[in-house]
Amino acid sequence: DFSVAPDPTKAYIRVINTIENTPATGYKVVITKKYVATSTKPAYSTDLLTFENISFLGGSTVFVPFEPNVSGESNTYDLKLYNGTTLLSTVSTFVPRPGRIYSIFTLGSVGLTGTTWAPRLTWYTNK
Repeated sequence: DFSVAPDPTKAYIRVINTIENTPATGYKVVITKKYVATSTKPAYSTDLLTFENISFLGGSTVFVPFEPNVSGESNTYDLKLYNGTTLLSTVSTFVPRPGRIYSIFTLGSVGLTGTTWAPRLTWYTNK
């Protein structure tokens, strides 16, 4: 729903699972912000959002606000896909910006391997 004017200081995200043979317990997607070290603090990371028990064609029906990088920040983000406690995939190229709207998709098939077929994540900028 793009009819609601988003908060221009936030980024918005939703998750959609397209892995047809998803386990009965579903998947978990975690968005982690990795802060760079400064002269007063060491590098650290924090989980910003967690989407759990995502079944086939399930996920978030609305876009959820979260904290993006602001001007001048060089922090990075990880998108992580889990089956229970097992990490299946990590995307480290995601750098959200204020006012943007994103969709994260799960792809692949359970039981297959390789970068083209194994369960993994990708993302798309909606707006």
